[in-house]
Amino acid sequence: MFGDEQYLEHSTDAAAPRTAGPLGYSVLTPDRLHSFQDKALADVAGVLACSVGIARTLLIYFRWNVENLFAYLADHDQNKLYKAAGAAAASVSASTESAEEEHECQTCFTGAPLAETTVMSCGHRFCNDCWSQHCSIAVREGGSKRLKCMGVNCRTFCDADKVYALLGDAELLAKYQQALLESFVDDNDRAKWCPSVPHCGNAIQAATEMQVDVTCSCSKSFCFNCTEEPHTPCTCDMWKAWLIKTSGDSETTNWLQAFTKNCPKCSKPVEKASGCNLVMCRCGQPFCWLCGAATGVAHDYTRIVGHECGRYKEDADAKAASASRDHKRYTHYNTRYEAHMQSLKMENKQREDMVAKIQQLEQEDSSAQDSSWLMQALEQLSIARRILGCTYVFAYTVFADNSFPEDISAEQNSINQTLFENLQQQLEAEVERLSGLIEAPIQEILAQNMRLSAIDSTASIDARLRNLYQYIENDILGNIHSKMLDISPYKGKSMLEASLAPLPLAEGVESTAASPGPSSALTADVIDLTDSPLEASASDPKRQRIASPRAPSPQGPFRNLRRLVGRS
Repeated sequence: MFGDEQYLEHSTDAAAPRTAGPLGYSVLTPDRLHSFQDKALADVAGVLACSVGIARTLLIYFRWNVENLFAYLADHDQNKLYKAAGAAAASVSASTESAEEEHECQTCFTGAPLAETTVMSCGHRFCNDCWSQHCSIAVREGGSKRLKCMGVNCRTFCDADKVYALLGDAELLAKYQQALLESFVDDNDRAKWCPSVPHCGNAIQAATEMQVDVTCSCSKSFCFNCTEEPHTPCTCDMWKAWLIKTSGDSETTNWLQAFTKNCPKCSKPVEKASGCNLVMCRCGQPFCWLCGAATGVAHDYTRIVGHECGRYKEDADAKAASASRDHKRYTHYNTRYEAHMQSLKMENKQREDMVAKIQQLEQEDSSAQDSSWLMQALEQLSIARRILGCTYVFAYTVFADNSFPEDISAEQNSINQTLFENLQQQLEAEVERLSGLIEAPIQEILAQNMRLSAIDSTASIDARLRNLYQYIENDILGNIHSKMLDISPYKGKSMLEASLAPLPLAEGVESTAASPGPSSALTADVIDLTDSPLEASASDPKRQRIASPRAPSPQGPFRNLRRLVGRS
């Protein structure tokens, strides 16, 4: 929002901002939140030659979107800009300021010396006691971010610096300052608080309003659009509907299914309170308890007048078969979703244990081999496992009968489902393969042959995820025009690309070639697959090592990786 320089590359530093390729985002700690807000205020105040208080009022009105503010200014003059946002030029205050020695407050109707009154930029003057009560009540009730003037029908907002002077209580002053700071997130379409519990105090600022998954420096990942857990490739609406369907109280659901039937008019559940099969809903609709069909009110001891449900009806049988089929279909997708989510929990626990073991090995042996490739494999497995589980939710929604009849025919929907399930099955097999590899003891995992197998599998998962998302975005969602369906894009970093990229030289080492070729990454004993392989602090000598080159083999140590180009 304020320039590309604020969306820095992904860093392992917990306090550093993170990005996701072209869809960048920044983690705002409380200190960085101050600096980002101050910069935005300074930018607007400098361009408009106004006070910081007026700049704050303008930015809150435009939800801290500088581009929208200046776009409005380009189409209108500055006075219209101020009027729309509820700000007043400083010159108005100066021109209307009274020089009388005593002023009658229009709120309490008592006279007060001019020195004991305050005039806002709109020109309205009241005594300090009334202003103080007005501001204190607004701060206590949480409405202090856009604190309006007390003048009748005045839409101008109070100057923050004058509110500071009027709030005599230190606690209220701190609360007001915090409210102004938090407005950068609360009133900002491109910023959200991290939903971690307990709250870490951080916020996330995205470079775009499109749907994107983000990760806070506290390790909490969530969908920036709905603040739920990451659910790509599902849209937020798909995920919300799935949560509603799966989070109901099972005991309540079972009781409702056993002892109630839905009214054919309002669809509310109705309980049968007597032996008569003519049931009356609270909406006034009578219906038959046996078949659920709407009826009239007239009935005798033997039957409902004009209604016969004892005869066999094919449509009732078809409805029962359809309901049974829908239930089996839901069970199929939900079982597989739950299985992958359970595997994700277990693998995350295994990941924590493995990281602890690796750290212990590094402390015991400073010459231990680099394990960054394993960390990346574990991260890729976690990402792929979550996505794989959500693909079953996606399939349950998109491939249902007549989900998008205006855009996709039943025949094409069946073809799409078959191709999707093929890609899903290939991804699932590769995920299970990598999961099986990392279940071995840590000493076996760090062996050379296991290392190459894990790198191979990690790159294969990344490639298959890219293929799956390309198919979803282009061939499925790309053909749906009746409804806007936005999903968070897959933003994994390819292990293959990282391993084949030229390694940056360490400090103090000169290059012997004018332009090193891509094969330079294949001729080292130790190849670090992190974003900055040889960039480390002096306290980390293991990451500063540069392996002496060896003669490359005819196929090279990454022959398995090169095969992936043809495979994917």
